[in-house]
Amino acid sequence: MNPWWQNGSCDPFHDKDSPCLKGNEPIFTIEATSAQDIQAGLKFANEKNIRITVHNTGHDFLGRSSGASSLSISMSKINGTGFNPSYSSSHYSGPVIKVGAGLRGYEVYGYANSLGYRVVGGDCPTVGLAGGYIQGGGHGSLVSMYGMAADQVLEWEVVLPDGTMLTATPDQHSDLYWALAGGGGGTFGVVLSVTIRAYQDVGLISGARLTINNSSSIPSSVFWSMIGNYHAALPTLYSSGGGSVEHDIGANQLFGISRITAPKWTTQQLRQWLSPITRQLDSYNASYSLNVTSHSSFHDHYVYYQGPIPAGRYGVAILAHSRLVPLDVVTSATKNSALTQFFRNSTEDSSTSNVIYGCVGMDASAKGPVAANAILPAWRTSAMSCIMFIPFPYTASNNSVKQSDLHTLMDVVAPKLRAITPNSGTYANEGNFALNTWKEDYYGKNWDRLSLVKKQVDPNGLLYGIRNVGSEKWTLHDDGRLCKKR
Repeated sequence: MNPWWQNGSCDPFHDKDSPCLKGNEPIFTIEATSAQDIQAGLKFANEKNIRITVHNTGHDFLGRSSGASSLSISMSKINGTGFNPSYSSSHYSGPVIKVGAGLRGYEVYGYANSLGYRVVGGDCPTVGLAGGYIQGGGHGSLVSMYGMAADQVLEWEVVLPDGTMLTATPDQHSDLYWALAGGGGGTFGVVLSVTIRAYQDVGLISGARLTINNSSSIPSSVFWSMIGNYHAALPTLYSSGGGSVEHDIGANQLFGISRITAPKWTTQQLRQWLSPITRQLDSYNASYSLNVTSHSSFHDHYVYYQGPIPAGRYGVAILAHSRLVPLDVVTSATKNSALTQFFRNSTEDSSTSNVIYGCVGMDASAKGPVAANAILPAWRTSAMSCIMFIPFPYTASNNSVKQSDLHTLMDVVAPKLRAITPNSGTYANEGNFALNTWKEDYYGKNWDRLSLVKKQVDPNGLLYGIRNVGSEKWTLHDDGRLCKKR
């Protein structure tokens, strides 16, 4: 997904006469169709001392699913499903859905909908559910109602680096179960499938989208006051019974709400919640459009706001990083003011105005997990996760533009947002490889225990991923080779 890890020499934006090189892409790929294929690949890599890359759908900002000079295990053909309406264990009794590693989000949503159920998954339709998404925690539209994606897991079907195949649950192989649920994809084993809680798809779901076409008529002080008030009102939406929201902030007073999911609100209640914004826009004759909807199923709501299916509405040509914004930052007048001032300064400063902020607001503490897991603890006290991104310069003739943008993102903007959100963290699935404080920000207090599990299941460090647990023991060379640190 991240073009930083793609090989620009072969794309249509560069000279067709230039050599087409493999770059960061694997040399060979095993298109796995069974556990036996995965076991054979791991055995071969162990014997021949070859770097392994696990690849589900390729949605990975950190570049963990890419790997120069590596042997890739592609999981796209491992796409079976299963449904059990009366699953029973010591931790949960009720309906569950089993998801193969190669299935993408929109496919899982469609399958669940055909049975009359909904599940927790990502917002982008082509994100695979059972791979790095859920193994890294997994946020989405229904998190405030049911918890994060990793909170739903009852069983992991996994092949360990030594070729052992097993099922990890809260009661058997519990340390591995804990680590897989939030500790990072491609780290502890190759996941074949995941079994998750399913929920009956009942009741209307209200939704909304607010597009501001021109906010130039609004005085800057009024505009930014409106943004601050909006952030302060987010907890009201979450506490309504599971609401979540996605919005963008950028230069020239760019603001828009691309999606609100409000499962237990009427459309009238949702309009009322948005009224402070719309009143401000109306008072200054700002051009905008507000679309409030009601759907009879989550699937229909999802397709409406995240479609067209299957591609979805998200662009991939970006350099990105993210930061979790704690709840007390939006509820405290002083801290909220500092956050608002950060957004204003960043978007009005010409040196950083090319950075856009896409924030997803939700309450990840609203629903308890199946069992204790390795989700970054900062999620439980967060109001939103904000991605800061810069459109990727595909047409740049050299790396200087890319490096300059990376510097702006990671050395200028990110530290300022981090200073406003101390003791918080970063969603590793939407993080950046250039983050120096990655152990603390991606894993928090879980680091030591995750390192112990890694040592137990992968003592030779066969599974490597950039900024994954265990990666600190290796040096990555420019040609993709890994050398163990002494």
